[in-house]
Amino acid sequence: MSKRPQQLDPIRAAVSEWAQTLTPPLSPPADISLWRQALIDDAPKRFTIYEPLALLPAGSFTSKAWVAELARHHHHHHDDEAQSVITTLWTLILQHLSQNGRGRCPPLTHLAINEGIPLHNSDAHDSSSSGGGGAALSENVMRSPSGLRILHGDFGPSSSSSSSSAAAAASDGPSAQDFERAFWVATKQNGIWQTWAPRWTMFSRGNVKEKARLLGFPPATAGATDAPCTATTTRQDGDDDDDDDDDDADDKGSRGGDGGEEKGVDAEEGETGGTGDDAWAVDLYAGIGYFAFCYARLGMRVLCWEINPWSVEALRRGARMNKWTVQVLPPTTTTTTTTTSTAVEAATAAQIIVFREDNQHASARIAEYRRAGWLRDVRHVNCGLLPTSRLVWACALDLGLTARRRTWLHLHENAGEGNIGARRSEIELLLRERAGARGRAADGGGGGRQLVDIRVEHVEKHLQHRQHHQ
Repeated sequence: MSKRPQQLDPIRAAVSEWAQTLTPPLSPPADISLWRQALIDDAPKRFTIYEPLALLPAGSFTSKAWVAELARHHHHHHDDEAQSVITTLWTLILQHLSQNGRGRCPPLTHLAINEGIPLHNSDAHDSSSSGGGGAALSENVMRSPSGLRILHGDFGPSSSSSSSSAAAAASDGPSAQDFERAFWVATKQNGIWQTWAPRWTMFSRGNVKEKARLLGFPPATAGATDAPCTATTTRQDGDDDDDDDDDDADDKGSRGGDGGEEKGVDAEEGETGGTGDDAWAVDLYAGIGYFAFCYARLGMRVLCWEINPWSVEALRRGARMNKWTVQVLPPTTTTTTTTTSTAVEAATAAQIIVFREDNQHASARIAEYRRAGWLRDVRHVNCGLLPTSRLVWACALDLGLTARRRTWLHLHENAGEGNIGARRSEIELLLRERAGARGRAADGGGGGRQLVDIRVEHVEKHLQHRQHHQ
């Protein structure tokens, strides 16, 4: 009895169907079936679904066979006809993915290739291209996904009233109309909703394990030790054993939680709530709420800094999807002082407070909170930037040293496998020296007696995604 032919995965099935409709090239292989089979074999196998978007892995459709095939349609047909042929391919892929065990979920409508986050970008931000010729390069401090290759669907305008430069983002920023015209997607990890605009904001699916780890910490209602203590976590640089891009369980998470889509409410200025004794977490690189939402789920109030206005809007929308109140505060207009009363802002009913500004202003903001009697119980300080978050370690350490209870500092840092032990000792010594210097300064140059126990309590190794730079 003959074996049943192996069923193709959805993308390859779509490619097979598409290839059957094509006229072979003028110089095909000796066997036309070999030409079609090369297209099928070189098609991407993996994918990630962020409804209604299907995201393909980096390098998709860049093999020799595919480059030649796509070029053939552009070279030998009028533009409209060639585009129609290629659009048919993308449409078929979306159709097959939509039917791939998704039940009654709405059909997928958008298709793109994730080419990772570039370290630099041109001043003119257009994520539908790979960068303008001759444009000045700047550091991609906002982790804008300018390498995203859009294949099908309306992802919203390719430009907005902001650029990818930090200076522009801190001044004008996108308008409310820009946000409304953008294309937004959502996913649920560990029972928590997150949303973002793929053209403008990255999504780090690989840190789902770190989110789950944070959710295992004691909730805000749990007691804490009275002796302040800092601990650190670091990240390891390397290849990821789970570098798949299929729509598997790691995107849906292993923890429960309603996280429903019902909208929450934004906190209004002047509303009051909370006390100076609230349990707090501070996230100095909040992004779209990757880790901030974990602390909110634990019942803490969360103070955030984020420079990318698109990430701030994503954080705001995501907080509301999870039914948490949120307030976004404008950036400071000077580098030396704050321009608003943070004491009043801290007293709002918002569980999550977000400063849309560079975290270089965090120390001044936090000092004002402290003078007003807030942030006395800071349980966690998150410094989630790779390859290193050392620029904010002084701020994080100060929060830990002045808290009334034990504080965990989560310090993200790239390290090689063989260097983790040495890096652990280095970080512990560095923090102790800084704490000693701070104590001597506060003591007027006296003995600087250190009253806190600083130690690296845990090192969590997270293998870095090859296409992901947080």
